[in-house]
Amino acid sequence: MQQSLMNILQDFMRRTARCLNVIVLSSLWFVASCAGSHTEKKVFFGDLHLHTRYSFDAFYLTTEEGMDEAYRYAKGEPVTRNTGQVLKLETPLDFLAVTEHSEFLGALQSFTDPDHPLYNDPELGKLLRSPESNERM
Repeated sequence: MQQSLMNILQDFMRRTARCLNVIVLSSLWFVASCAGSHTEKKVFFGDLHLHTRYSFDAFYLTTEEGMDEAYRYAKGEPVTRNTGQVLKLETPLDFLAVTEHSEFLGALQSFTDPDHPLYNDPELGKLLRSPESNERM
């Protein structure tokens, strides 16, 4: 009885070893075949958070640039700000996400237009322009 149990265990160990060999060899073959394939990674650089003059926070920080200027900036073209400062990336971006705030979208910027009906509103003028220079605060 002990001999047959030993034979069963030995047979089990041989089969298990064969299965493990097959699994290991298959894994090695798979890894080796993947090493020669096109598994290279590509890295992209960009900006996922850019506001233009249409977002209220960028507007209050004196951003005058719009969508066209943002696109040109991302492509690596020079963009001249209203202060005269020229912004230019050394390397163009691979992608750009213009992420405007939905609150007051473009409203504050439109109130600085002299042709806008609310341009001369005294209360709004106090918020958007200083009385001395007629410029934004």
